[in-house]
Amino acid sequence: MNAEEVATLAFFHLRGTKMLSNRNVDCFIAGYKACNDVLVHKFADFLQREGEYYLTEYADKRREACGYSGQPLTRKHREEFVAAEQLGSLLKKAAELIKKHNILN
Repeated sequence: MNAEEVATLAFFHLRGTKMLSNRNVDCFIAGYKACNDVLVHKFADFLQREGEYYLTEYADKRREACGYSGQPLTRKHREEFVAAEQLGSLLKKAAELIKKHNILN
C-alpha cells in the first residue's frame, strides 16, 4: 500500500471519532509502515531470528524458568525441547525459502 491508501484506511478507522486529525493519521501511517515492513519486507529475517532462538536459547530459558519455579523437568519437557528444535529448523527453512524465491518483496 502506498501512503495515500494507508491514509484512506486510517480515515476509515478514525472517521466519526474525536481522534481524527492530521497528526493522528500521520501516526497511523507511521505505525502501519513499521508493522508492514516487519511483516512483509523483513519477515524472512524475523523468521530466521525466531528459528535461531528455538534452536539455541529456548530450552535453556525454559529449564531456567522451571528451576526458578521449583518445577521438576519431566519427559514432557524433553518432548517440548525436541519440538522446539524442530520448530526452529522449520522456521529457518521457511526464512531460506522466502529469501531464495524472493517471496513477499
